[in-house]
Amino acid sequence: MNEEEFDSVLARLSGEYKAGLPQRLDEMDVLWARLSGDRNDNEAATKLHFHFHYFSGSGGSFGLPELSNQSTLAENALSSALRNERTLTDEECRTIATQLDVVRRIVEG
Repeated sequence: MNEEEFDSVLARLSGEYKAGLPQRLDEMDVLWARLSGDRNDNEAATKLHFHFHYFSGSGGSFGLPELSNQSTLAENALSSALRNERTLTDEECRTIATQLDVVRRIVEG
């Protein structure tokens, strides 16, 4: 594969990645609503953590480094509670809510 073909494939993959972000954010909103209503909803916390982890690891690869940086903050808040098998703190909830808003603004441009 030459450089031009590589750039073409990368552009296509980047477009597909970015096209899927709004749906993923909608799923994250639903999970956050569940978790906000019940901080012990381990399933919602685990799935929301997965989404933030996905953004943390992939955003920079597809030209959105700030998506990665901002997602990591929420990922860390969720990781701490999940790893220690405890309820989210008020501060962690504020971090997650704030970062979800920030991530949405990044995605919506």
